[in-house]
Amino acid sequence: MYSNLDRPCRKNLTSHGLIYMGEEEHEITVLNISITGILAELNSHKKDIDVKYIFNMLLTTTIIDLYLPEMRLAGEAEVVRVDVDNDRILLALEFKNIA
Repeated sequence: MYSNLDRPCRKNLTSHGLIYMGEEEHEITVLNISITGILAELNSHKKDIDVKYIFNMLLTTTIIDLYLPEMRLAGEAEVVRVDVDNDRILLALEFKNIA
């Protein structure tokens, strides 16, 4: 049976940062953070970026570079989930090597 204690505590916030994915830099907005990762919204100015485009970028590796200047975090994270919610692309990122 699923227990809420199994899921790390998440803190809602609004912070901005950058990810480097598919040899391109993308702006993100962090929606919530936990000790293990973040949920981020991809701030895409391009109309052609969708879930299929992201999956094609992640075919070689799911590890991306992450930079959150407001929290002074930089390092690597793994994309573990991609969702679409009201025309917003949400990325669930799990920290791998953060400093």
